[in-house]
Amino acid sequence: MTDDMKTQKTHDVYIIAEIGGNHEGDFGLAKELLNQAVDSGVNAVKFQAYTGEGIANKVVDPSRVKHFNKFTLSLENHIELAEMCINSKVDYLASVWNKDMLQGLIPYMKHVKVGSGDLTNYRFFELISAYKKPLIISTGLSSEQEVIDAVKAIDRYYRDCEMGEQKHALLQCTSMYPIEYSDANLNVMHRFKELFPNYQIGYSDHTIGTTAIQVAISMGAKVIEAHFTDKKIKSDFRDHKVSKTIDEFKEIIKFSKQVKQLQGSNKKSLLEIEKAHGHEVSFRRSLYLNKKLPAGAVIGEQDVIALRPAAGIPASEFYSLLGKKLVRTKEALEIIEWHDFEGS
Repeated sequence: MTDDMKTQKTHDVYIIAEIGGNHEGDFGLAKELLNQAVDSGVNAVKFQAYTGEGIANKVVDPSRVKHFNKFTLSLENHIELAEMCINSKVDYLASVWNKDMLQGLIPYMKHVKVGSGDLTNYRFFELISAYKKPLIISTGLSSEQEVIDAVKAIDRYYRDCEMGEQKHALLQCTSMYPIEYSDANLNVMHRFKELFPNYQIGYSDHTIGTTAIQVAISMGAKVIEAHFTDKKIKSDFRDHKVSKTIDEFKEIIKFSKQVKQLQGSNKKSLLEIEKAHGHEVSFRRSLYLNKKLPAGAVIGEQDVIALRPAAGIPASEFYSLLGKKLVRTKEALEIIEWHDFEGS
């Protein structure tokens, strides 16, 4: 992971608790959910910052404007939430859906989340690039070509931005609530890795349960976004169906740590734990004579057997031993060394 997306030392997946609209416009509940998410151990807590009129056309689709306004928190609310995150040493994130909200919240965000609905809103990428903040981009609703085109636009607008080692992130996502496992298409992450080697790759989850997230982590996802809720909430708002509780997020983080431990080093070597128990000797084989042979005997295939433990000449030297002449008599199954043979 790069410095812009630091994670807990014991795992290397940046985990985002997406509260989104699960507060349903209740600022007190938003703060309560934030505190629970922080307690779960996530790296970032995410909200959605918008007004109904800033996201939907009030003439063409007035019902959507009315819907979104029910979930709206004020800019001042978001700033207080951001300060709560910062004081708790977790990142504040928001999918920011209009320019005014962006300007007010950008000082509080290390990254800017771009929802799937804005993947083709290139002008918004241009506005965000002025702040030189890396993006975390969900790719629901899109074709591969649309993602390619979006990345080209982002790279163009960020071309002259000095961001050091900071990287944008692309998240595989299916924009439905909930989705079946068969619609998660986690293999898209591998395709993204091929197409966009300079981007972090991850997964934004809309399944029920944590299995898809665990599989995504095992497949190498570096960013995980999942909806967060309180199990006590009794609501028919769709996002609650795909949301995870504090206990589930704790399990996700525990699993991520375990994956990191299991992956370990990419250097293949004899480990101290193997060496301490002598397994490189007791599990490996050496070459032994299967019969007593006198001095001067020439070793043939029929004279040799490979057995544990690895004491003396390694089993890998079988063909090097053939044709060698003994300089002293050796008993059957006695340890043999190279100095027991002529010319060695």
